Amino acid sequence: MPVSLYIPRRPKGKDKSSKQASSRMENPSGSSPPVTSLFSQMSFRKNEVRLEAPEDADPPGLHLPQAVIDTSSCVCDETILQSSPTSLAPEPVATEDVVDMQPKVRNISKGPSVMEGAHDFIVKNSTVYTIGGDQIINNSGDRMPLEVLARVRVPGTGLNSVSRDPPPKCHPDTRKELREELTEWLLNTEGGRRHLMVWLRGPAGAGKSAVAQTFGEDCKKIGRLGGTFFFARHGGKRSEPDAVITTIAYQLAFQHKGYRNEVLRILQESSESVLDATLRIQFRKLIVEPFNALMASQDHDSVQNPFVIIIDGLDECASEKAQAELIQLIGDYASLMKTRHSPLLWLLGSRPEAHIKKAFADAASGSPIDCLQKEITCDGEKDAHDVEIILRDELSKLRPNTSWDSSASRTRPWPSKPDLKRLASLIGGLPVLASTIIRFISDSKSTPEIQLNTCLLFLDRQATSDNPLEKLDILYLYIMEQVSTNFLPVAKLIISFYIILTTQVMQEKISSARDIATFLGLTPGVFYCALLNLHSVIDVPAQKEADKKGLKIFHKSFSDFLQDPKRSGRFALDVNHARLEVARLAIQHYNIMNRANCKLPDGQCSLRRSIASSLEEDTDLTVQVSKFIRANFWDMLCVDDSSKGRIAEELQLFDFCHLPYYPGNLKPREDRGLPRFMKWISRSLSSVGQDDARTNSPIRLEPLTELDTFLLRICSKEPPLQDRLPDDVNEQYKYTYSFISSHRPLDRIVNETSTMALWIGEGERAVLGILDGRKMPPKKKYKVAGAGGLE
Repeated sequence: MPVSLYIPRRPKGKDKSSKQASSRMENPSGSSPPVTSLFSQMSFRKNEVRLEAPEDADPPGLHLPQAVIDTSSCVCDETILQSSPTSLAPEPVATEDVVDMQPKVRNISKGPSVMEGAHDFIVKNSTVYTIGGDQIINNSGDRMPLEVLARVRVPGTGLNSVSRDPPPKCHPDTRKELREELTEWLLNTEGGRRHLMVWLRGPAGAGKSAVAQTFGEDCKKIGRLGGTFFFARHGGKRSEPDAVITTIAYQLAFQHKGYRNEVLRILQESSESVLDATLRIQFRKLIVEPFNALMASQDHDSVQNPFVIIIDGLDECASEKAQAELIQLIGDYASLMKTRHSPLLWLLGSRPEAHIKKAFADAASGSPIDCLQKEITCDGEKDAHDVEIILRDELSKLRPNTSWDSSASRTRPWPSKPDLKRLASLIGGLPVLASTIIRFISDSKSTPEIQLNTCLLFLDRQATSDNPLEKLDILYLYIMEQVSTNFLPVAKLIISFYIILTTQVMQEKISSARDIATFLGLTPGVFYCALLNLHSVIDVPAQKEADKKGLKIFHKSFSDFLQDPKRSGRFALDVNHARLEVARLAIQHYNIMNRANCKLPDGQCSLRRSIASSLEEDTDLTVQVSKFIRANFWDMLCVDDSSKGRIAEELQLFDFCHLPYYPGNLKPREDRGLPRFMKWISRSLSSVGQDDARTNSPIRLEPLTELDTFLLRICSKEPPLQDRLPDDVNEQYKYTYSFISSHRPLDRIVNETSTMALWIGEGERAVLGILDGRKMPPKKKYKVAGAGGLE
């Protein structure tokens, strides 16, 4: 329902307090860039204003529902009307079954409070909650927990998430016995369910995720799926354990109103922040306590039929300690609820790694975790039979592309029964090997019958045992051997960069094939030639879709293979060396991007060509690649210790004098990684002697050149000199950074709160860096949850 905001007309004569309030609205921190106001875009009509948000206020998919503001007696500052409009028409939710939907939540403030300094308005029809230190203005009723949990959940872990599209699934006629056993466990058809927890284990590529996905879909069809979390080693945040419980809680809250209300109550009553607490506290507060309350309430009938929680790929969680803790927490809960009616059932899927087997065997209670263990094998007769079914059905779809589809041979089966049997026996019972071979045979560079014969030949000749995992390595080796020697280094760099992008936490991402090629400095021709023979293991989009679609390794076993030199030999990836190459490329790109920051007259800067020629050199950089470089530049420089010397050499040619950080123009999005870089540098300073630090470190703590001394003298106030960087230099909000450069001679103000000076860069490229210890703006934020709310 539209609401109105009453803003009294300001008297003609502003008093001192109103000027101060206006100043605080323009620049609350006093030194940081102006905070974008909620009212930053208003399209005026007669007696009406429609709120529109700045473009960068929210992640894609988050929208603030329209609100109408009565302005019949409204006076607005010009400073309020800034930023470009973005349409905020409400998007109705089609069904509450969609677990991975983006919530309709508005996070108004990304820095200082948007209400700081505001006055003369009223908030109606809403409730203000304090949760985890944040003040949340809510008028969406019992759906508020969804909006709170949405801020800390991990997208891409849901059953039907686009990040997993297409997800692995079981063929309707495979793994039938195991799937029937899981269904009986869920439905408790025989009564007296003995186990509340199932551990689904098996080797890589055996089909654990396919079974988990298929079982999850079966649970969803009958309304019994509570939540899922599919870990992914190369999936960024999907490999982190911190948000497993909050993500599952979000999915549960989406489906169950009673649970949603209990979570709201717990979040309000908790004296500590639950959302960033330990796994144990989150499990107790978001799983145990809400369901215990539901079981004891009048709403207990709603959980008579237990929900299933699926956690797959547990071995791909980044922390082995967290893996063991999750097993322990779920095992303890299952043991506690065994003698009572449990509202939850748990399915965990993983490889049988030694530490995971130990966690199941050595519980804190002194006895093993009480769970039903189901092992997926890949070397039995049933496994081989399942693989034969998959091969027969999938290869039959390729018949129209073969010469066997001619009129003379249309009645003859392809592949022939002997060839099918022979291929199935060579593959064994490993589904991932079957899937890779099907993609290899369907490769459009050759005919299916030629590719099939190739598979039969190299698998038959090179296999030394019946171990299907050995045969998978043989196939991967053969595929890598098809890459041209000239393009092999490029292919390895592309795959390494993909692994870095999907495993390292970054402020901005690039995902499209075009953006990856652009950053790596590869033409489309070179990029696609390097990946030409890898389409059976890597999903490579067509060139016409390169702007929208990215690369995707079909199965993690391929990246595991490439990162194990014993298995992949000369095709092994050196990801650390690739990080060094990525850092080198980032330095080159960022140098060009920053040349426009030079304030010297044309012709006086020997480092800068004209802006026009610089732009010509960098025209291939897309907007997203530029954002990626600006947001992650400093983090990309933090390579492993063995490569520090190479980075120091590369930084000798970096134009620090053109950096955009100068007093009054600090770029928070660009310098998030700068504290981490300073910590990385400080380790190199402390690990070498003073003389070595002078020559081998990119930074200096005392002036050593005439330019260093000159930069110190032109400061408005001479900053202190220290003999070491602060121990807490890597803390995100502890210091602000600015650089005084001879290429910006007018920007030389040093605040009273400056902590120390340092110099970085070589020759004309050098700058004087200032660490400023002033306090950062308060972290408290005001957030609007749900529609309307401000009046």
